[in-house]
Amino acid sequence: MSGAAGGSRIKKEDLKATIRDYRENILKPLGLDKSYSITGVRSRPEKDIFGDIDIVVSFQGGEKKELKQELAKFLSQVDKIPTIPHKKNNKYFIHGNIVSTLYPIAGKENEYVQIDNIVTASEDEGKFAFNMLDLPAQEQTLAIGLAKTVFTELDEKQIEQLFKELNVPTNERPAENEEYDFNLNPSELSLRIVPIGEKEGRIIWKSNKFENVKKLISALGVDIEKDKFDDIVSKIKKFKNRRSIDRLKGMFAKNIRVGDAEKGIEKGIKKQQAIDTVAVLENKYSPLVMSLIKPFIEDETMILEDDAPSQTIALMPGAFKPPHRDHLRRINAAAENSDKAIILISPLDRVKEGEMPISAKQSLAIWQLYKDKGVLAPNVEFLISQDNTPVKTAYDIAIANPSIQYIGVYGKDDAVRWKNLPNKKYPNLRASDFGIVADLSASGLRKALANNSDITPWLLDGITPEEYKNALGLEQVQELFEPSSNSYEYNQASDLDYTFMSDYGRAYVV
Repeated sequence: MSGAAGGSRIKKEDLKATIRDYRENILKPLGLDKSYSITGVRSRPEKDIFGDIDIVVSFQGGEKKELKQELAKFLSQVDKIPTIPHKKNNKYFIHGNIVSTLYPIAGKENEYVQIDNIVTASEDEGKFAFNMLDLPAQEQTLAIGLAKTVFTELDEKQIEQLFKELNVPTNERPAENEEYDFNLNPSELSLRIVPIGEKEGRIIWKSNKFENVKKLISALGVDIEKDKFDDIVSKIKKFKNRRSIDRLKGMFAKNIRVGDAEKGIEKGIKKQQAIDTVAVLENKYSPLVMSLIKPFIEDETMILEDDAPSQTIALMPGAFKPPHRDHLRRINAAAENSDKAIILISPLDRVKEGEMPISAKQSLAIWQLYKDKGVLAPNVEFLISQDNTPVKTAYDIAIANPSIQYIGVYGKDDAVRWKNLPNKKYPNLRASDFGIVADLSASGLRKALANNSDITPWLLDGITPEEYKNALGLEQVQELFEPSSNSYEYNQASDLDYTFMSDYGRAYVV
């Protein structure tokens, strides 16, 4: 028996006659005999036996729910279609956009094959569904997962180029507590803006052209039509961001499973092998998270042992372009109330007209100045985040280390970053501003630097303007940049090695 309906397997030589009979008796009366396609047959010429038949049927418009009911009603009236005992003796059952039934195998007495009718509301949607479903299950599910990794693997310039190729409108962009999210399913590819940490959001673009799926996945270095499962996995192993791996693994586990009828046969064995391969792409504690945390925890076994004493770590994500007095006061307050404090600096460089452009490396240099001058608490460390929005890194760290208590540190106008807290998904994470009243902005400091104005109000006692500007390397920076509305040229002869991004994406303003 095969499939949820309990049908028989069908041999390749019986396919053509059975499909022809189904077309004449089912599809033609519904006007679907010119707008259907069979998936998984031509793309798998090596197969001799099939567990079921997948047919993409394309109606000419209408509500999907009504179209499925129309097909189901017709199937229930066909005498040669048997009832399905474990489906309330109906002649069909509906799951998602699929209407499944049993149909006689041509020339075989009392043998029925399960036919899955994938219902679409247009020919374009039908072509999209055909191309998606014609992929082997493993590659199809990887494609769904890969769509979720675009914004964690590509940099801003790559994303800008991808948006141009896909004709994605850029008039609506994520707010500081939101992010872009591609969603791929057998019906369409869509782009949403979702609150950070949430799954649902508003759709700002969608497409049912499979060419756009190929462009999307190609941006990650994968040819979804030519690359085989093992080839794709080998490329995934080179991904730089831990969140990419986690999201892909989650989507894969959600969308592929081995059915009871598939166990022990080649299809089921291959599926299980794929599931096992993806599941072990990365251990519970990823290299990224471990690299962020290990240097800052004296007893590393605290991460790995559930019964170890809990430690409290403050995480302060932000742009810090550049760091100023209020940032310093806040992280020192956090350090006094925690065992360790970690500053996560956004890798995005801040470049705005009328302001001194500031890079992530310059931000790092100012924090180092604070440390060297002894005005930064000794239990504070700092690093450049691998996520463009470092608040994501903070959330990821908390998820990966449930035995440690974390405090998300926020400053002026930044409480929205942590609006999802408290949250059962992050039981070990809370947020605090530590009661520091902020009246300064990094934007104001950048303007003062650009105008060569007094920057003393932004500095803590013990730091002179000269020391601050020297740490920024402003003399070298002036040589690096030419005025522009959105970008600055990079001088490869400089040892500062800055890479300034266009002002395409949205970074945190602190």
